[in-house]
Amino acid sequence: LFMSEINIHHPHDGFFKHSLSNLTVAKDLLQAHLSPAITQRIQWDSLRLSNKSFTNEKLAQLHSDLVYSCQIDNKSAYIYIMVEQQTKPDPLLAFRFLQYNVALLSEHLSQNKQGKRRKHLPIILNLCIYTGKITPYPYSLDIYDCFEDPILARAEMFKLLSLVDL
Repeated sequence: LFMSEINIHHPHDGFFKHSLSNLTVAKDLLQAHLSPAITQRIQWDSLRLSNKSFTNEKLAQLHSDLVYSCQIDNKSAYIYIMVEQQTKPDPLLAFRFLQYNVALLSEHLSQNKQGKRRKHLPIILNLCIYTGKITPYPYSLDIYDCFEDPILARAEMFKLLSLVDL
């Protein structure tokens, strides 16, 4: 292809993806933006870039994602980085991350059909790099604020499952 035929929606998207594929750059970014409490627990020599992606075609023009696998306290973990290219912030961004996390967990289970890894889910750490024009980001990043009643959602959602064992 000639350069004039290449359609690059967001040139900085390629820059971020290329830069963050370098594990030294990724490690520096993560250590700077994840909490010190978690960065101390990550076994950095286990950090690996995976070939997983959980964006759909419609959203691919708005952002790109990178998934790293690693060990935290000798247990499986993923770090999900999304480079957000939207010019209009998404009030349901936290929900979108929840969807991507569930897809990543499902993928993990399908790849580990037997053994210890099948019985437990890995932790996922999320990081969104927002490059939109509206700043600071105007919406909550708390999943509970995505609900019509955040107080009730916080009290009831993602709590112990009620089970009727017949």
